[in-house]
Formats: sequence, structure tokens, C-alpha cells
Amino acid sequence: MNFIQRHIVFAITAFFLGIFINQVILQYYLSSVSDYSMFAHFLSPQEQIAVTREFFKNAGAYGEAGENTLIATGLGFFISYIIAIVVHRKFFAPKLESDRHGTAKFASIKEIETTNLLQDPKTLDKVEKRHGLIVGAIEYKIGIPIVRYDTGKALTLKQLMHYGHQHMLLIAPTGGGKGVGIVTPNLLNYPDSVVMYDMKGKDWETTAGHRAKNLNNVCIKFEPTNGDGSSCKYNPMEFIKVGTPEEVSQAGNLALMLIDGDGKGFDGNHFKENGAKLLGAIILHVLYTKKDKNLASVAAMLSGIDPDTGDAYKSGVKGWLGEMCGQGKDNSGKPHESHLAKYAIEHNITKEVAKDHLALLIDDKGYNRNIKQIASSLYFNNGEKEVAGIISSANSPLTLFNDPIIAQNTSESTINLNDFQSGAKAVSLYIVVMANDQERIRPLTRILITQIISTVQSSEHGKLRELLFLLDEFATLKKMPVVANALATIRSFKARFLLVVQDLSQLDEYYDKLASSIIANCGVRIGYPSNDLVTNEKLAKWTGDTTYIAETVSTAVSKQQGFAMGSSATTTTSKQESHRTLLTANEIATMGTRTLIFREGKNAIYGTSYNYREDKSINGLLNLPLPSTKKAA
Repeated sequence: MNFIQRHIVFAITAFFLGIFINQVILQYYLSSVSDYSMFAHFLSPQEQIAVTREFFKNAGAYGEAGENTLIATGLGFFISYIIAIVVHRKFFAPKLESDRHGTAKFASIKEIETTNLLQDPKTLDKVEKRHGLIVGAIEYKIGIPIVRYDTGKALTLKQLMHYGHQHMLLIAPTGGGKGVGIVTPNLLNYPDSVVMYDMKGKDWETTAGHRAKNLNNVCIKFEPTNGDGSSCKYNPMEFIKVGTPEEVSQAGNLALMLIDGDGKGFDGNHFKENGAKLLGAIILHVLYTKKDKNLASVAAMLSGIDPDTGDAYKSGVKGWLGEMCGQGKDNSGKPHESHLAKYAIEHNITKEVAKDHLALLIDDKGYNRNIKQIASSLYFNNGEKEVAGIISSANSPLTLFNDPIIAQNTSESTINLNDFQSGAKAVSLYIVVMANDQERIRPLTRILITQIISTVQSSEHGKLRELLFLLDEFATLKKMPVVANALATIRSFKARFLLVVQDLSQLDEYYDKLASSIIANCGVRIGYPSNDLVTNEKLAKWTGDTTYIAETVSTAVSKQQGFAMGSSATTTTSKQESHRTLLTANEIATMGTRTLIFREGKNAIYGTSYNYREDKSINGLLNLPLPSTKKAA
């Protein structure tokens, strides 16, 4: 509707309102000058004109009735015209909107209601066919009644659930509410299998009892530095498929993770690269030939001790290298037994059958080709310093397994990694690491998580349930390319990640260019107010771009000269468009108990933080008696 059309409508509206006001005034004067009762008869337009004329012509008889009637009718028409303009501008005029710089907006309640975000947390989604994960909360008409412990404000919160296959990234500073708002609530609610990286063991104490009793989970704890018997046992060497073509790569990967404990790589370091090769060969050699097939035995051998006898090799380095490649003799002066012979004895089969099993893995003398090649290169190397440097690089990460408690907890495996998705019950594994042990335990923790990921991705078949990797304080594991890569591929294997970091700078520090890939592969991102400017700026950018329009009204007063003295005023209205993000970095830093929830292809949600300590309905779920953890069912 253009300008002229709008004002024609305003005039017609004002005309009819003027007629109505005229009707009221005439009814009033008729009742005041005669016995006529107001609104006893509704005057037609012709009658209104006739009565108004009568009042004017006989002003002496009716006083100022005629004049007042005309004035009231005119004012009524004018005021009605002004009111029509104001109402139109207030409620119907085009708003100051533009899409020049963007049209980002937060998801409305109506938009959220059209999704599956508001389902009951215990619901199995019929479309996605998986249980949901809590990603935040909003104030809603029905939900959980809480009272903020700091302000005393009463709220009703509805938790938001994510049922999709997308991974999640939670960004919140220490003490920012990630544990009480997202991590612990999910452990109290999610019924399928979980691998929980639990710094300090707080979540184990808080939620394991509930998961075992009420969610029917087998709950186990792996705390390698705990010697009270409450930890399950995990031996990473048991998951190497000895006697198969995969043995070389699996042993090699284990060696790499031990030596490169923070994921930085070797950067051409000759000693570390060859130390990793040697360590991989010794791991295989121990698996083929030693009674105790664990990393403590590998550490002993690298230190010149025969793990089976506890005696030092009389020939020193040449002694154990010779055992690996068939050179020299053992401590009793007898020739070393080959890998083929040891394999046959262990599996209670003949050498001929064993030879068929091992096939191309062994040479004509019965020695494993890979082990023999690496050991021989050092056995016949006359560069003592080079050999010593390579052995030192291989031995350095194994000092961890000289700790008798860790050696005991890694001596064998009481967990089956296939049980997470294929066992009779869901399995919740809490990897507990105390702060003072974090650095030295990191390689072992990284190996366990890597082997679980590898097991999950070994087959798409036979999976009875989903597995959630809930990695709190993810950055403390340093660079884990296996996780970054799994984010792009593991969805088809019924697994999801919930990665928790304090700020995005941590990802940039450890992952460099891979950081953007990790973020991109997390289809749901949850942001809390951060103390890190870079994080707040990225969160602001994720909210999207919008166009801000400012209307400015200016008045110019000019004085007239000459005969016509006085002044005139000119009013000018201008509109200025500018670009801004939906929220600025400063607004995010100061948003208090609000949170941001970003979803693939959807408007961001401006949520409200949930704190389980303010939710009285879950008091009976916390700190229940802990289950036995020595062996998974």
C-alpha cells in the first residue's frame, strides 16, 4: 500500500469515527433541551445533518449547541485521523528491517517446539532410534522447577535433547557450569554405553552407583595408579592379533603412542623413529615368547632383564637382541628358541601346523621376519652410541611400568572392548586420572581410548547399542589425531563423541589446522560465557550476522531576517544500516547464566544454564553405593 492509498484509508476511517462522535454529541444535546432520552433512537446520517442545521439556525433557542457540535465533530475527525496514523506506524508500518548485512536470529520457542528437542530425556526417539543427550535448557511453561542458589530466583526449565547422529562440542571454562549442567546430567540420564574420561574421579563417585542400579549398566573404573583393588585391569598388548598380518601395524601403533605420548610426532628425530620401530619389535617378541605378555615385561627386556627368569642377560644388549634375531646363545649356553617354536608350544600345536598359521610372517629358520630384521640391524650395528640412543628412546616411556601398582593394573585385561556395543548389558567405563598423575598416565590413557575407537570401527555389524565417548577436559590428552579422524567416520558405527574443552584456544594449540575440522565435525556446539577473548569472538561469529538499523531524528532551527521576523524549524529523519553479530564478544562474556546452543542448519538457541544441584528431583540418584569394578560382566 503506497502513501496516498494509506492516507485515503486513514481519512475514510476518520470520517466514520467523526460521524460517530457527532452522533454522541447530538444525542447529548437533544436529551438536554427536550424530553428525548439519549440513544432512544439512533440518528441516520441525514437526520444528523438536519439536527445539526437546526441547532445552528436557532442558536438563540439552543445556545452554543450547534457551534459545539461542529467543533466536536471536526476535532473528532482530526483526532481520529491522527490516531489512525499513530496506530498504523506502531503496529502495522514496515519495521526497520534490512537483510543487507545478514538476517540471523535466535530460534523462537515455536521453532524449538517443532523439533524433537523437547522430548522427555528418557525417551528413545522413534525416528533416530537412539537415546538423547542433554545439550542445554530453556525457560519453558512446563519442566523442572528450580531456584537459583545465588539469586533465589524461581525458574521452570525444560532440558533440550539431542537425538541426532552429530557429535557435540562443549566449550566452558573451569567452574563455568559444564559439569553440573551437561556432563553429570548426561551420566545420570543416558542409558547406553559410555567411555568417560573422568579427571579426579568425581563423576565415578557421583553417578556410577545410579548407572549400575537404575540404568542397568556394568560400571567399571580404570584407575591405573590405584592399588586398593578397585580398578579393573587393562593390558593394551592383549588386543594385538598375534600371528596375523595385522600384528605389525598394531604393535607399531602401540609403540608410537608410547613414545609420542603427546601426539606431537617425531619431526625427523632419528632416535625416536628407530626407537619406535625397536619397541614395536620387542612388543611382538614378548607376545611370541614370554610368559607374562605385558608392558612390564617389555620394560624389563629393554633394561636387559629376562622377564621369565628375572635374570640379567649375560651378554647385555647383544643377549636380548640376539634372542630376537636368532644370534648367539641364551644364559645357559643353549641356542635360542625361534618364534615358530614358541608359538607352537603356546598353542599346543605342531611346528608344521604353526608354520601354516604364521605363513609369510616367519622365515625359513622360524623367526618372525619383522622382529628379526629390526633386531639384526642393531645387533650388527657397531655404532655403540647410536644403538644406545635408539634403545634409550624405546625405553624412556616404559619407566611408567616400573611402578608396581601400574604394572599390576596393566598385567592383564579384565575388560572386553567388544562388550561396549555387543555385550549383554551396556558398559560404563570411567577412566579415572588424578591431577598429579595426569602427565605420566597420559600415554596409557590415550592408548586405551585409541584401542576402543579401533574396536568400534572394526565392524558395523552385531552392534546392540550406541557408545558415547564423553571426554571431559579433552585438551589434557594433547593431540589425538585418531579422535579428529574418527569424528568424520565413526557415526556409521553407532558411536558419538561429546568433547569438553575450556576454550577454543586449547584446540588451536594442540591441533592447529585440525582444530577447524574437529569443530566442523561437531554438529552441535554448546557455548558458556568464557574468559578467553578468542573463544567469545568465535562464539559471536557463530551466532550469525545481522543488520542493525539506527533511526536518527535531527531538527534544524533557522532565524528569518527582515520584515518577517521569527524562526522556522526543519526536522529530518535518517536511517543508517550497519553490520553486527547477533551477540558481540562482550555480550557473550557477560551473559551470566545464559548459554548458546548451535545446531547444523538451524538458528542458534539462546538457552538458560541448568545446574543439577538446583534440581531437587535428582537428589536420590546421586552418590549411590559404588558397584564392584574388578571385572566386567
